[in-house]
Amino acid sequence: MFTDEARFGRINRPRPCWAPIGTRPEVASQLIREYIYLYGAACPKDGTCVYLIMPTSNTACFQIFLNVLSRKFARQDILLVLDGAPNHRCKELALPNNISLLLRIGQLLCSYFPFAFSLNHFSGSPII
Repeated sequence: MFTDEARFGRINRPRPCWAPIGTRPEVASQLIREYIYLYGAACPKDGTCVYLIMPTSNTACFQIFLNVLSRKFARQDILLVLDGAPNHRCKELALPNNISLLLRIGQLLCSYFPFAFSLNHFSGSPII
């Protein structure tokens, strides 16, 4: 399975606005940032997906995602392909028994197919 997390949110940035002469509009003066994180895993073989919405992106939330994934596929062994973010390789992470991690897939592909990636860099179009 391939997994990644994504951040969704909003930024409230105060901007000048038009108002009739003699009135002063009330405008928020504080920069507000609100985010949620979506953790997802997909199986390329059969298209099975697991998603979980979490309040932040840290090791504790990733641990919860791994536990949910492990319970959903309790009878299967899972090879989880990750991008190697810091919370993916933290020593405090307790892997469930049926999950194995493969980190930094981009670097692995570059080492196996260096010629294709160097052409991709110069041509701007993907080869693999």
